[in-house]
Amino acid sequence: MNLIEFKLSVDKQMAEVELLGSDIDAILAHVGAERVEEGDLVGAANSIELVAQEVFALGKTDAWERCRGLCHELVQRHVIEGEPLSPYIHLAESIRDRCRGGSRSPDGIKGDWCLAVKCAVAGRKIREMQGYHDLVEPMLIAYRTCEEGARAAKRLMAWGFAFERRGGELRFQPESERRIWGAIDRKVQSFGGLALARHIFGAIAGSYDPAQERHHVTRRPTDFGNGAPQEPLGYLLQLAAKHPLGRKPLRSSPQHLNRIIELATDYAAVMEVQPYVMQRFIDKDAVAMFQALREIAVYDTLFCLPQLRPRDAVEIAEGILDGVQIPGPFGSGWTMADAFEVSRAIVESSAGRRGPQSIDMDDLVRRCPTMSRESIFRTLREALSHPETGANQCLLNPVAAELGVELSGPGVDFFDRPLLNLGGGRFDLLDRSMCGTAFINALLAPAESSIKDFGSKHGGAGVERMLRRSLAARGVKTKGGKYFADGETYDCDAVVETAKRVILIEVKKKALTATGRAGFDVSVVLDLANSVLRAQTQAAQHELRLRRGETLKLTEEDGTTHELSLDGRDVERVAVSLPDFGSFQDRQVMMGFLHSQMEAEYRSSAPRYEDDFEKLAKLLAKFKKVETQLHAMRPENVAPFHHCWFLSAPQLLVLLDEAHDAESFWQAWSSTRGIYMGTLDFYCEHARFKAMKEQVAMEAMQGAAVVEVLVEVEK
Repeated sequence: MNLIEFKLSVDKQMAEVELLGSDIDAILAHVGAERVEEGDLVGAANSIELVAQEVFALGKTDAWERCRGLCHELVQRHVIEGEPLSPYIHLAESIRDRCRGGSRSPDGIKGDWCLAVKCAVAGRKIREMQGYHDLVEPMLIAYRTCEEGARAAKRLMAWGFAFERRGGELRFQPESERRIWGAIDRKVQSFGGLALARHIFGAIAGSYDPAQERHHVTRRPTDFGNGAPQEPLGYLLQLAAKHPLGRKPLRSSPQHLNRIIELATDYAAVMEVQPYVMQRFIDKDAVAMFQALREIAVYDTLFCLPQLRPRDAVEIAEGILDGVQIPGPFGSGWTMADAFEVSRAIVESSAGRRGPQSIDMDDLVRRCPTMSRESIFRTLREALSHPETGANQCLLNPVAAELGVELSGPGVDFFDRPLLNLGGGRFDLLDRSMCGTAFINALLAPAESSIKDFGSKHGGAGVERMLRRSLAARGVKTKGGKYFADGETYDCDAVVETAKRVILIEVKKKALTATGRAGFDVSVVLDLANSVLRAQTQAAQHELRLRRGETLKLTEEDGTTHELSLDGRDVERVAVSLPDFGSFQDRQVMMGFLHSQMEAEYRSSAPRYEDDFEKLAKLLAKFKKVETQLHAMRPENVAPFHHCWFLSAPQLLVLLDEAHDAESFWQAWSSTRGIYMGTLDFYCEHARFKAMKEQVAMEAMQGAAVVEVLVEVEK
């Protein structure tokens, strides 16, 4: 049923029901409901409800989504054309609410839409007779994303951009979308990227966390959905990296800056990925989760600033490459030792500064006493900098990994190198926190290019060794190794034991691909499958044996052996990635993803993905089998996957700031388990909860001091 058919049906049924007046029997007969005692309005409502619940025999979830699409179309027409919402949106919501808790059908929706409308109209009439009337101006809290998208589209229409609307979806016409990309790009170029970056980092200065050395730029949902559209800072900063110096004559007026922000913000709002109210992910089925994952990826690309604590970046790269023989020198003569020394010097010299900053060559010469000025310059130019042509030169569409014929190649390559080479011997950092990941990528690049199968043979093992050394340095003992069971050899990457818990850690070097970051749903699923799902499946196999009472005999690479048994303790399972996966590492998102995979089945009609999905099918079969066995062993009051985590190596290093042994490490780690702020940002929520704990502790100390003073006074 499309919107025109729905509105015609509503108008027809409302006219017919109005003719019935207040005759309850006639209203019930109109929908085929059971008669009730005279004057029993509650019974009449229940009788209509029974009919409404049976309208759709198959595909209730599909019908629910169709009704949601009708509501979105109504909101769009209300905002853009001024068409009335009432009573149509109330009736669409009424039908939608009766489809909750259903399932999908491969054969589509099987039911009587006309009867569904009849029941909705009749139910509304009974409520009016009870004294309950629909709001003339409906609350649009649940449709804030759609509403703001429509408002943005209306503003853009006034500037000549055209849109397509179909089934509740609002999208640019292709030519108009290309025009707005070009318009934003040209305006950033004429303003100057470094000037734009300075403005952005100045505006978000209050969000900076000195301990984590990052800006907390996150989602800002509220209970009432009353937030405003966010500025797509991630998108704008990538364009700033593309045009650092801009093109003369520069236009640096506040009006020009405001136009850039307004145009980019409206473009991002039309994408309809910004949440205004709290979202939940646990109850989504596989199809709904599929869509949610795509929206999460697009939001992160548009709005978030991928960051990494700079002092951790060099430590991570060094840890991964420890023991790996890398041939050199490279380029015109720089070595890996040069790259590490200069990187450490840049991280040290840039400490305490945020936003764009130029590299001080004289300062680097002082900080790198074993290197000549010439070798430092060579290392900056060849190992750590983008070419003078710049970063992100193929970036136009912010949510596409590859662009059209006229601009082919990866859209964003900014994170490959930390420095922008501006020519004339000038090198700039766009921002030290944003460039943290780029330091790792630049330092690992020579190994990846010169050592065959570096990622599969050395990368993952290097991450594992680096983490275990970092844990040990903070007093957190680990064990790990291979063990033999059921005729196969299994690898347990790392185990941390506390008095009450066995924490199983599985490490994957797999990163989120460019197509995954762009929201290409196939890539998102495959990226998550080869990171969190694969790691959680491996950890689940260890957990199953431990819960069966088995003792795992672990043998390390050096021959050291350990015995691991449960001994009445709980199990925590942790999938660890080398780089951050952004919002995908939120506990709600991760748990929702794992829940949805228990009923998921994937097929691909594209030959290029056949092998990938065959491997995914085998992995899913293992995952479902072991989880089904574990579920049968757990108490009924324990939620599935509540003990599962998806963290990154940089996140674990932040947690280690508060650790001096395994117990304190777990306490720091688990402190945010019971809270949900809707930001989908581990760093932000951990910092907020830590601040709350410190505030409570301070107030307790102040209270204790007051009590002590009062006692002394009494004495």
